[in-house]
Amino acid sequence: MRIARRFALDSRSAFVAAVVVVLAVTGSLPAGAATSTWSAESQLAQPVQGSVYVRSAVNAAGVAAAVWDQRLTTSTSDVFVSVYTPGANGGWAAAKQLNATPVLYSANAGAVVATSGDVTVFWSESDLPYYAVYHDGAWGPATVVPADVGYGIVAGVGVDKDGNVQFAMAARRPNGVYSAYDVEFVVKDPLGNWGAPIPLTSTPGAYPSFMMNGNGQGLLVAGYQSFRSASTGVWNRVAQVIPSLAGQTYTTDVAMDAAGNGYFVLYNRYGGANVATSTPTSAWTRLRRVTKFEVMGSSIYVTASSAGHAMIYGVDYTTGKLRASVTTTTGSTWGALTNIGLISGSAQAVGSESGLYAVAWDGKVTAGTGEGTAAWLTKTVATNPYFGDVALNGGNAATVWLRGSDATLTNYVISARTGAVGP
Repeated sequence: MRIARRFALDSRSAFVAAVVVVLAVTGSLPAGAATSTWSAESQLAQPVQGSVYVRSAVNAAGVAAAVWDQRLTTSTSDVFVSVYTPGANGGWAAAKQLNATPVLYSANAGAVVATSGDVTVFWSESDLPYYAVYHDGAWGPATVVPADVGYGIVAGVGVDKDGNVQFAMAARRPNGVYSAYDVEFVVKDPLGNWGAPIPLTSTPGAYPSFMMNGNGQGLLVAGYQSFRSASTGVWNRVAQVIPSLAGQTYTTDVAMDAAGNGYFVLYNRYGGANVATSTPTSAWTRLRRVTKFEVMGSSIYVTASSAGHAMIYGVDYTTGKLRASVTTTTGSTWGALTNIGLISGSAQAVGSESGLYAVAWDGKVTAGTGEGTAAWLTKTVATNPYFGDVALNGGNAATVWLRGSDATLTNYVISARTGAVGP
C-alpha cells in the first residue's frame, strides 16, 4: 500500500506524453547513503498527441500499473493502462484502452495493486464511475462502480493488505456559485463482491481527500473536517475539527502514515507555516508554527511513510530549489530543510510504509529516507520532461513521466525503466 500526497508545480503545458519508470527499492532502512541503478527504457506507446495526467501504482512484490490519458481534443481524452510484471518472463503488457467513449481529461483515473497482484483500475465516463480488474494476466470487463445514484465522482481509492479495495465516492451538491460534496464508500472484496454503500457525510462540505494504509485505516479530510476508519469500510461518521487560522490561508495538505497518524499543514498569510497532527484515537493537536518552512510559501506539502515518519516538502521561493524535511517523531520535531535541487517544472512525492520516500521532479527521481547527510540520491530518468508521478510500496516503486520524444517537443512517447535503490 502506498501512502501518498501529490502536488504539481506546473510551469509548462500539460498536453504532452508519458515515460514510465519502475523502481525497485531494496535493503533495510537505516539512515545512510542511498544507492540506485536503472535499466534501459522500454517504450509502451508512440506516438501520442499528448497527455494531461499520468498515474502509477505498485505493490510490495513489484507488480505495477501505469494509467494515462491520450488527448483527443482540447477537452476530451482516451484513457489507457499498462501493467508491469517483474521477473525473467515479465515486463510491461500492451497498453489497453479503458473507455468506450471519449472522457473529460479532468476526470479522475488511476489504479491500485493488491498484494495478490490483481490490479483495479478506475475512471469516469459519461458521468458514471467505472472500474476493471486485471487478474492472472487478463482484464475483466469495464463495469460501473455500484455507488448510489449521484455519487459519480471517484475521490480516491485504496487497497488493504487483504486485497479489499475501497472507493471514496463523492456527489456534487449545489452551493451558490460554489460546489459542495457528500461522500460515501463502497468496498470490493478480493473475490470481486461489493458491499452496500456506506454513507459518511450528512452535510455537504469541501471536496474530499482520501488516504488509506495497508491495515485498512482510513482518513478522509474535507476542508477542516476529518473522518476516520479503524479498518476497511468501518467509518466513524462523527467529524473531527482540524484547527484553522483567521485570515487568508493559501494552501493546506494532509497525509497519513503506516500507523494511522495524521499530518496537516497549512500556509496562512499572517500566521505562516503551521503543522497539526492526530492519532487514530485522538483529536488534532493545536497548530504549531514552524518558521523554517515559510521559505516554501504556498508550495508546502506533506507525505508520510512508516509509523511516526512524515516529510514536508516544497519549493523555496527565494532560491527556486526543491527542499524537504522529515520527522521521525510524529511531527514533534522536524529535521533540517534539505536542498534537493533547482526545479523548473513540476514535482510529486510519495512515502512508503517501509520508511522510504521518492520525489519525481524535472525528469529525475530523488529517493531515500531523508535522514542523514547522504540519505537522498537523485538520478535522471527522463529526458525532455514535463511532469511525473511516483508510487512507492515497501521495496518497490513506479514513476510515470510525461515528456517529449526529443528536444523539439513535437512528438511524444510512453516508455518505461526498472531500477533499484537503497538507503
